[in-house]
Amino acid sequence: MPYLHRILTFKELGLGLTQIVEILDKGISPEALQGMLRLRQAQLQQHIQAEKAVVIATG
Repeated sequence: MPYLHRILTFKELGLGLTQIVEILDKGISPEALQGMLRLRQAQLQQHIQAEKAVVIATG
């Protein structure tokens, strides 16, 4: 069960299955995991900005 909980947690954080497999199988360092999460955060921020631009343009 702990393995499944980790998978679900990473999925909820927005990581893809390929990234999750890499994390769990290769034992990625905390620094690498932090980098992956920062990248995901940047992607989400870009998505939010793009959505805001659409809302403003179609206002």
